[in-house]
Amino acid sequence: MRRMKKSWWKFLGAVAGLVALDMATTDRSGWNYVPPSRAAPKGAPVVAIATTEDLDPPVPIDAYPVTYEQVREVVWRALDLDTSERNIRKVIEPDDWVAVKINMVTAPIVDGSGRKRTGFWRDGVEHWGDCTDLRVVKAVLEYLIENVGPRKIDIVEGPAEWSRKNLRHLGAAYGNSYDTDGWEIQWREFGNLSPIQIAREFNEKYGKTIVDTTDLNDEAYRFEPVPGGPLQRVSPQWRDSDRFGWGVPVPFTGTPREGYYMPVTVLDADKMISIAVMKTNYGGATLAMKNYVGTLSSRPFGDGTSKRQMDSNQYERGFVDLFSYNPAVYSIIEGFWADEGSWPGTRWNLHRNMVIASSDPVAADAVALAAMGINPRDVDHLYLAAYKGFGTFDLDRIRTVGRSWREVQYKFRRHRGFRGLGFQRWLVAGPFEGTDLDHDYIGGEATAIPRTGDPAGEGGTWRVWMHPPTYPETYVDLTYYVHQEPSREEFPVIDIKRDLGNTTHYAFLLIESKGDQDGYLWVDMDDMGKVWLNGEEVFRKDFPSSYKIGQYRVPVHLRDGVNTLMVKVANTYGGAGFCASIVDEDSERGTMLFDIRDFLPGEAPAVAEDETGPLPEQFELLGNFPNPFNASTQIRVQVARREAVYLEVYDMLGRMVCTLADGVLLPPGEYTYTWDGRDGVGVPVASGVYLCTLRAGNFSQTRRMVLVR
Repeated sequence: MRRMKKSWWKFLGAVAGLVALDMATTDRSGWNYVPPSRAAPKGAPVVAIATTEDLDPPVPIDAYPVTYEQVREVVWRALDLDTSERNIRKVIEPDDWVAVKINMVTAPIVDGSGRKRTGFWRDGVEHWGDCTDLRVVKAVLEYLIENVGPRKIDIVEGPAEWSRKNLRHLGAAYGNSYDTDGWEIQWREFGNLSPIQIAREFNEKYGKTIVDTTDLNDEAYRFEPVPGGPLQRVSPQWRDSDRFGWGVPVPFTGTPREGYYMPVTVLDADKMISIAVMKTNYGGATLAMKNYVGTLSSRPFGDGTSKRQMDSNQYERGFVDLFSYNPAVYSIIEGFWADEGSWPGTRWNLHRNMVIASSDPVAADAVALAAMGINPRDVDHLYLAAYKGFGTFDLDRIRTVGRSWREVQYKFRRHRGFRGLGFQRWLVAGPFEGTDLDHDYIGGEATAIPRTGDPAGEGGTWRVWMHPPTYPETYVDLTYYVHQEPSREEFPVIDIKRDLGNTTHYAFLLIESKGDQDGYLWVDMDDMGKVWLNGEEVFRKDFPSSYKIGQYRVPVHLRDGVNTLMVKVANTYGGAGFCASIVDEDSERGTMLFDIRDFLPGEAPAVAEDETGPLPEQFELLGNFPNPFNASTQIRVQVARREAVYLEVYDMLGRMVCTLADGVLLPPGEYTYTWDGRDGVGVPVASGVYLCTLRAGNFSQTRRMVLVR
């Protein structure tokens, strides 16, 4: 794997007018991350979902209370449903030392005087949904011991609010200690269980597996570099939180973190399992991966039990870094007691009696987010984790067994700080001199359907814009342009554009919608601009004003099939950029509609994988459905090997109507393209018979399609 040569890059930010962006001189080698080194399992990841509605007799998914026996049956059902090659019975082996990471961020601790000593009672409410239900922990351990019998299981956590009572001699330098602690108290709503009680019971009952508890705050530790390279940078410059969202760093600023002090249990355990609870946070939700925040060893940092050395440098990158030390081989997410709303602030307990289980932690988080009503494509830690090779968050590539996420979906009240990421890749043209909103710089700005490399009106070409590696954010920052070398093996290259005052840009993408549906265009830009959806102007901003994330929300309608979205940005000062998404509600906390997928012309809009069968042995045009069709049709193709694929539509006279795939490189698998009955410039074609041709290497196949208006 090649590394980028060290060089110095400078952002000489033009701090001017309303929207100046604060750029700083940084070492480009600091983002020379090692690309994914963890080989992902072949085939689509499997995520199992079980609920109390699967019991006999069924119990409503929001029922309260439920018994330990019912919780146990749901947990065991979820683990049994996963029969993939990486189910928990296969990834855990008899000789393993297993660290089971639970979430115990707070606890109902009362000191000897009866005083409530933790944040468990915020707002006068008992927050059981902040912590992993110990009934689930007990059921998982019992399943592991009976089905595998590992040599040792440690229940581990580094609590944020308290330390073990026998650490009182450490005093204020190490946080609070009381007459009791969360390890030994009986948690009333969790079946009066405690972690120590669970360990004692299983040691007495089974004997073959040693079960223990470990407070990671009190662990021996050692400093280690982040495996695969750090994502987090220390002391970065921050975007204005009022305009860009909380905790958004300016790309390339700050110093790459060397590593962390990590507890030896996390570093040395053979395997780790993450058991998390469903609860919202400003980044989306705390699930299997953020559960790793509690693995950080606070003691050597000398800042008590807080995690501020990580939190203050963008916590999503921090907890993905922590996850890198010993990634969970299996993840279990439960909702018997869940949490919605804002922390710190107003939160509410709720009951979603379900268990989500998978060997792919990214897929587990993605499915749990979808079950909570949050689109995974709006959550940045999933992009970071996928980049490091921990799994996939593409719901179309994940196979759920048992229940589907749609069956169990319930819209959690989102954290007040949550802002979705929106569309992440665009075709961009510009900059063009001038800021006249009524001047068409590209010719046919409302109806153009450009492709990569096409000429762009008054000069230049259309090119792909994407965020730098590991910098997903809502703001499409046009002050830089990231492109891939032709070899596709090199790291992306950054072209810096320092001052875009008095210029205009265009950005374009396609949106495939599964059916007709309504949503809200979530948009803003520096400083003025327009937006066209399917050739119709749906938004116009005539006055220069500071960009603010998702400031405008405009009702829009997506038609079934492929839709076009064109954004025009006319910038008067300094840096230029915008944000755009199609979201589910008219609020700042909207999340991207689930049944849409954005893509660029020439790319496949959707992929269907079947991990249960072999990869295709030959290329084939599998046909289209429906056929005949009226509004749009789905065209399925089978790719046997990585090859440049062309998918084109012709009329009966042999004239090309449009191109659906223009030499895009695809790995083996089945792919679905949508044709909406329009030609290459977006004009509806007449009823009749059309020919669809698939070409790849020396292979060519044609099938007929019938369009009936």
